[in-house]
Amino acid sequence: MVRLYDSAETALHFPDCQEAAGRAILILLFEGDAGIIASEDKLAAEFAREQGAIPAGSEPVKRWLETRFDVGIASKLYRQGAVVDTIEVSTTWTNAAPLYHAMQKAMLEVEGTALASGHYSHVYPEGTALYLTLVGFPSGDKAEYYKRLWNAAMESCLALGGAISHHHGVGLHRGLWMAQEHGPTLEALRKIKEAFDPLGIMNPGKLGLDEVKKWRK
Repeated sequence: MVRLYDSAETALHFPDCQEAAGRAILILLFEGDAGIIASEDKLAAEFAREQGAIPAGSEPVKRWLETRFDVGIASKLYRQGAVVDTIEVSTTWTNAAPLYHAMQKAMLEVEGTALASGHYSHVYPEGTALYLTLVGFPSGDKAEYYKRLWNAAMESCLALGGAISHHHGVGLHRGLWMAQEHGPTLEALRKIKEAFDPLGIMNPGKLGLDEVKKWRK
């Protein structure tokens, strides 16, 4: 398990970790054969030291395991009138930092946004998934604010060549940007959908296919 948090989310999720104060934090968890784990732990520690990292012990990992499904803070924010959401996208490693900073800047520029921070939640040799946490206190209509926020996120993601989703899927809302991401190849998906589902009853409205037009309204 690998999680890399920026300084804002480090302060939010690991407030008691003095070693990580004002810094990013990398959480690593190894499972399996004891001998393999020991080797992995040793190699990870050596590489981290070479990169100037400071050991923070096992407590942040224990806290992550205990709180990873705790969404209590979101409930508190909802009661205070906040708009709270998460957005995950994916990109290559060379594009990871520029994409994150561009998306964060774009969302913070949407009036009413109080927080746009993130962490890398899934890692591969080729790239990573960026998981963003968003909190806003719009002064006007919340639905309109939500649209502006998502538009800022998706447009900034696509501008830097990121993929608009990693594992949460496209669903209804992200379908609005499928044509922009996939271009002419989306028409091939439409043809396949029409062939297998001429009545349009299978997952209607998903994937930005023909039904997406009504969701733009």
